[in-house]
Amino acid sequence: MILVIGITGYYVVREKSVDMSCLMSWGMICLINGVFDCVFLIDRAVKMPKPLFSPDENVLYNVVHFMYIAGPTGELLVSFMSYRVYKDATYAEQNEVILTGPQQPLMSGGSGSGIGTVINSGNGSGNGSQYGTTQQPFMPFAGKGNTLGNTDQ
Repeated sequence: MILVIGITGYYVVREKSVDMSCLMSWGMICLINGVFDCVFLIDRAVKMPKPLFSPDENVLYNVVHFMYIAGPTGELLVSFMSYRVYKDATYAEQNEVILTGPQQPLMSGGSGSGIGTVINSGNGSGNGSQYGTTQQPFMPFAGKGNTLGNTDQ
């Protein structure tokens, strides 16, 4: 995990920003590492002669076992949050959400808490794109084919 944090941190410092691919890579690595740590925790808990937390043991024993639980929990929460950020970013990209102030109109023109206003629904219906130009529908295998080694074009 220290290696993952170091590589991700180096990339973020080098680029001076966090882009979506870096965030999603970190989320996926945390998901995989969290699942493996959960398996490790279950394996350790099954094979232990004592319970995970015991008032008869010293404080260090209980703190170490708390960290065994907190590690996978934190990693799985990071992966969930990075997924939520990704979904929010793709929603904003598809719907062209512009963030507004706290008392601005929200979506339908009514007053509300107003975190954003949707400019274009982006659902793909209709003839025009979001920039007002018409696009031809994609037709697979509908163009002129080329053969390898053909020199008379």
